[in-house]
Amino acid sequence: MSRRYILPVFALYVITSFVFLILFSALYYKEQEEEIYKIARHGLVSASLDLERKLRFADIEELENELEFAVAYSTDPHEIAAHKPKMHKFRGEFYEEGVRFHFKFVTNPMFSGREMLVDLSTDLVARSLGDLELKLAIIDIVMASIIALIAYFIVQLSYRPLLNQIKALNNFITDTTHEINTPLSVILMSVEMFEHDPKKYLENIKISAHTLSTLYSDLAQNLSAEPGAKKPVNISNLIEERVRYFDLPASKKNLKFETRLSPVSIISDENKIKKIVDNIISNAVKYSNKNETIAITLTPAVLTVRNRGVVIKKENLKKIYEKFTRFDTQNGGFGIGLSLVKRYCDELGFEISAKSSEEATEFTVKFA
Repeated sequence: MSRRYILPVFALYVITSFVFLILFSALYYKEQEEEIYKIARHGLVSASLDLERKLRFADIEELENELEFAVAYSTDPHEIAAHKPKMHKFRGEFYEEGVRFHFKFVTNPMFSGREMLVDLSTDLVARSLGDLELKLAIIDIVMASIIALIAYFIVQLSYRPLLNQIKALNNFITDTTHEINTPLSVILMSVEMFEHDPKKYLENIKISAHTLSTLYSDLAQNLSAEPGAKKPVNISNLIEERVRYFDLPASKKNLKFETRLSPVSIISDENKIKKIVDNIISNAVKYSNKNETIAITLTPAVLTVRNRGVVIKKENLKKIYEKFTRFDTQNGGFGIGLSLVKRYCDELGFEISAKSSEEATEFTVKFA
């Protein structure tokens, strides 16, 4: 699968997903950060209230080892005056310094009878934020890997059919150039050599012109989706006409037609039936061995075309009706003919089947 098709879509999908992942992580981080600060503030305030309650009955030095928070205090009136908190929240104020989160407040312990400036601090915020960042980093790395893996498989699965079609179209263009160039070259060479052997080179021109006409007809029919008018079609007469049409290309391989045709007439689309018959007979001529006989049998319900030549492998029998599908590159063609046959059979309500072996390849069309 070509990287030039996959990489832009893969990159767009991954980058977009990463942007959403980072945005989600940032929002989650912001929410958890606020919760961490909320918990820290609540803890410091609770500790300050607990400290004040205990100071009524004990000296602060006895309480330092009991507290979970670092405690700094001062009873110096000048220091208290210089650093006295604004008391706008919880009787004190919060601030950060380094990796510690502080709560500063003033209290009046009973044992001293004077104000005390107390500063409680904790590293809970720094530790919790560090744990949160590590957790998010691990989650983001795991999610990014999963997103990249999913994106790769999604792009692979989504683009495989398209890339197969692109590959088929590239082959189609190459084959078209080759198929059109070959008969044109023969016509040009035959025109140049015409005076040396008019009969021989005129026959070459006819065969090449017939080849170009068939190629053009296949392409035109493949691109056209217009429904045809239904009318009585004498299938036996149509087959006799198409056999005469293919006499010239068949004679180049010394092939003979053996026909057993019952009188059959149905109401249907004559042009589509003609294309069905043309493509099946054309394939029989193209893929038959030299000096063989092509047997065409028509009954009121079934048309059978049988030839001996290139064997279609069993695993390919279901794929031969896919557009641009070719399993033999030596005999030319676009891989369009049998896709047209299948399409027209479906549209007309016919049923087509094929079987192939060393003995013969046989195509069968059931009209009802």
